[in-house]
Amino acid sequence: MKYSKSQLVLYFKSSHFIPYERNELYGHLDFLANIGGLLGLFIGFSIISFFEIIYFLSVRIICNHRLYKNWYGKENK
Repeated sequence: MKYSKSQLVLYFKSSHFIPYERNELYGHLDFLANIGGLLGLFIGFSIISFFEIIYFLSVRIICNHRLYKNWYGKENK
């Protein structure tokens, strides 16, 4: 079997062309940030609020109990 070779030559009127490149609209981090923002908007709850609730329910009670021997803080006399 004999091999044959073909060659195709194209000529354009101008040598300028516009490069076309596709990029993603949202990356992984953009998607997570949007989800977190929407959850914060619709639920009205954030990570800072979560840690504040933990603080007031645990750490503050423990510290007040150690300092003042009761859980609600300094007594007014």
